[in-house]
Amino acid sequence: LISQYLDWAISKKFISINNIKILPRNTYTEISQKLASSRLISYKRFWDMIQLMEVHTDIQNIIPIVMAYYCISGDDMKWMRNLKLEDLDKENEVAYITSEGEIKAVIPVDDKFIDYCKKAHEEADMGSEYVSTSLIIKPTINSRSDVVPENTLYARIYKAFDDSNIKRIRLNDLAKSRKIGLLLDIRKRRKLTT
Repeated sequence: LISQYLDWAISKKFISINNIKILPRNTYTEISQKLASSRLISYKRFWDMIQLMEVHTDIQNIIPIVMAYYCISGDDMKWMRNLKLEDLDKENEVAYITSEGEIKAVIPVDDKFIDYCKKAHEEADMGSEYVSTSLIIKPTINSRSDVVPENTLYARIYKAFDDSNIKRIRLNDLAKSRKIGLLLDIRKRRKLTT
């Protein structure tokens, strides 16, 4: 399909060469796999990164990154900004995404995620910098909003990466990493019967 598109682009004189035909298929596949995997982060590597960040920055800067990894974002980061401790179900290992009292989504999480959310909530409540609310991601005392504004959320995420001197990872790549990890885990546990 890609090769056909490139042939079409050559016929329209948008490009001059179809480099897919030059590369052997196995080389192209190997390069594609390396590119795809370079943007992904394993579960262990992710939590190692989070542990390193904790040394360098406030946990309220880190928790949005953790939520992004677990696919809790939504339009305008609304899910992330409105998640409360009572939305987390440790027994069933899920986070309920609610809006106006109605469940909009159920996201699979694990004990590590739930414990980290509790830790972020409790640490923020101990200090005087954040408003004491049931939200996990807390607005600062100087905030004019009941929830953290989207631009502030991004500023916190950038600060966590920058303070820790870690190259920024796109939030979509974090979520994709988690999804692929879950699929691989399911595949590993699946028993094939014939």
